[in-house]
Amino acid sequence: MYNNIDDVSTVKSSWFYNAKFIRNISSILFISAFIYSLTWLAVYIVRLPYFVINNFNIYTNGIDINLNIIQEQLSKNKYNFFSPSLNDIRFIFEDIPSIKNANIIRKYPNSVDVILEKQKPFARWGTQDNLYINSEGIVYIGSNYDELRTSITLYGQENDADLVLKQYYELQKIIKYKIISLTYSTERNWIIIISNPVNLNNNSQIIQLTLGKEDNNTLANKIKFWQNNWSKLKTKSEYANMNAFDLRYNGFTMKADNNLQNKTNNMQSNNSQKSEDSKSPEDIPHDDVLAPDDK
Repeated sequence: MYNNIDDVSTVKSSWFYNAKFIRNISSILFISAFIYSLTWLAVYIVRLPYFVINNFNIYTNGIDINLNIIQEQLSKNKYNFFSPSLNDIRFIFEDIPSIKNANIIRKYPNSVDVILEKQKPFARWGTQDNLYINSEGIVYIGSNYDELRTSITLYGQENDADLVLKQYYELQKIIKYKIISLTYSTERNWIIIISNPVNLNNNSQIIQLTLGKEDNNTLANKIKFWQNNWSKLKTKSEYANMNAFDLRYNGFTMKADNNLQNKTNNMQSNNSQKSEDSKSPEDIPHDDVLAPDDK
């Protein structure tokens, strides 16, 4: 028995709040069960064979790849239309050096379009046929069509590709004429072939510059010194045919190399071998020498 009315009121109030709490818990449990059921149903539907990718439409855009091998690789995995693993397909294609990007487009309910973007060649790389380097320093195997799109050739060891490309950009900022070839020799010398400087007879001319291991600031000063003096010297008949310049030392040496044009067109020396241009000054026959004090 309750002693007074207040005790009865307290008990009733307690039961009221307990009932409300129980209803809240029940609602939460019901909603959780409903969400779980929907999730399970969604997973079940997604995994139905109806949504398994069985049709890959590959648009190569002229890229030379073995589609049979790619299709075989894709068939090993059962990709689902809703699966995030479709990104794996993109990685399969982008691992191919000649492909820059693979765009994956889902086509409901069980198809995928793969649109490939070809690497764009910045320059030929080395002496191997169909080997190119893009503007990001990535070397890849291209096609004969790529050869028509670039007139620049870079040479060096394969792991030096990024270094050679960056140096090309730096040197081209300094040199007034177009660089058509840049070689990074095994002796860490830079051998540059430039085109279109006009000589005394108004003929376009191929010129070779050889630079040493100095930092870029030193190389820039040497190139500027050469350019300032060569613009004056080439107006004189005795220097008009000079086309090979060695800037590795104090001032520069110069000579007339009658075979430079042919060597430029037929560079067949292996990058791992020493080039004639990388020899010591005692080994190179020079026609004349100009040092800073001779300006």
